[in-house]
Amino acid sequence: MDKNFTCDKCDRTFVNISNLNRHKKSIHDIIPDTGFQCIICDESVRDNQTYINHLHDEHQINIEQKSTVCESFEAFLEWKRQIENEDSSSFISLRGPRKNLNIVTYYYVCSRSGKYESKAQQRQGRVQGSKKIGGRCPAHVTAKKNNVTGIIEVNYSITHVGHDCDLKFLNLPERDREEIAAELASQVPKSVVLFNVRASLESRLQRKHLITSKDLQNIEASYNLLGQVKRASNDLLSVEMWMEQFKDLPDNPILIYEKDDKPFMLGIMNETQQFMFEKYGRNILSIIIKNVY
Repeated sequence: MDKNFTCDKCDRTFVNISNLNRHKKSIHDIIPDTGFQCIICDESVRDNQTYINHLHDEHQINIEQKSTVCESFEAFLEWKRQIENEDSSSFISLRGPRKNLNIVTYYYVCSRSGKYESKAQQRQGRVQGSKKIGGRCPAHVTAKKNNVTGIIEVNYSITHVGHDCDLKFLNLPERDREEIAAELASQVPKSVVLFNVRASLESRLQRKHLITSKDLQNIEASYNLLGQVKRASNDLLSVEMWMEQFKDLPDNPILIYEKDDKPFMLGIMNETQQFMFEKYGRNILSIIIKNVY
């Protein structure tokens, strides 16, 4: 049989597509995507680089590709969190890392990529839309870790196609989920948790500032807190229990708490808010009144 499957990276030929794909994975760290279609015209493409070329040639969309180097995997994860925060996006892994000799490759795609599959067959879709755009966004992160040196070489693109970077479609970052879970495990009332997170907004809106009671319920469930965290059914009594827990702490964030024979009043200032107040609040004082239900 003639060799008629050619690698577009090195011109090596193979007798079948399986051998070609295996070669691309092991030699060029390219992971082909089967059934991968353009989000604009539905033309099938083999892999992400082919997709990027297609968007440029057929749709005049330039996908800017960048690179950086991280000294460790922990540094890479911190860089990834920063990029996601600045870009109002999220990159997720669809498969495990691929190892070739001393190189381990981690591949992440835009979390908006994919198709939304409703659990109910007759469902007409969510009111606010779906997190999934029905196709592939070319934004991606590829990280290659050298197991000998520990160095991470990163190639990435934050050019998104097929969607806007909308915070409401992002999952709550894991670090924020862990911090909120710690508060819930400490029996901080949900209303106070919501207030603290929303009040932490300084200059840039982040996904955590859009947190809802449903997010708290999901966090309780995922961290197995439903059976451990017990609060009073009366919300005022729950807040009272929380006040007692923190009143003797040196870093108590409670500024004012009134409830007897007066309109309920609760004032909170965390460390970040105190820093901002001391730095910028000498001449101007701004008070934000929140109604928490």
